[in-house]
Amino acid sequence: ARPPGQGAPPATCSEFCSAQGLACTNGEAVAAEGCAAKGVTQGCDARLAASGFVCECAGEYDRSGAFAWPDKLELCAASAVLVSGTVLKEQGGTCDGYCEHLRSRVPDFPLYFSCYAAWPAQGLGCGAYKRDRNLRGLSSFENCLQDFRGADAVCACSFADL
Repeated sequence: ARPPGQGAPPATCSEFCSAQGLACTNGEAVAAEGCAAKGVTQGCDARLAASGFVCECAGEYDRSGAFAWPDKLELCAASAVLVSGTVLKEQGGTCDGYCEHLRSRVPDFPLYFSCYAAWPAQGLGCGAYKRDRNLRGLSSFENCLQDFRGADAVCACSFADL
C-alpha cells in the first residue's frame, strides 16, 4: 500500500511508516499467504520487495492526516500543527482560515476541516500547545477567529468526512 499523498511506493518500512506519521518497529518478508503468515524478519531499513512484505508501525495514527498538512512548521500532536505567521496571513490571519483551506490542499484526505482550538506560539513553537493544553485543556476555541497578525500559531483542526 502507498502512504496517503505519495505517488511512488516507499523503499523501506521506515519510509512507509514515517510517511504516515508513525515509527517503524519491524519489517518482515512474507510468503504469498498475506499478513497472517509468519515471515522472515528483515528490519525497518531493508528494501521492500514488490510484494510479500509486512511493515509494523507504532505510534498514534492521525486519521486527520496532519502529518501531510501543507505549510506546517512542525507537527505538534494529532490534529494540531505549528503554522507560520506568513502562511496564516495568506489564509486571513486566523487558524480558522488555515483549517478551512486544508480540504483543497491535503492530497488523499477529502475531508471538511474546521478549527477547534488555537494558541499563539509566543516563540515556544509546539511548546505553547503543550503548555496551554495542560493548563486549560482544549478550551481555546475562541482563539480560532483571532487574527494572529503575522505571528506563528498552533492550529488544531477537526474534520468531518462526508
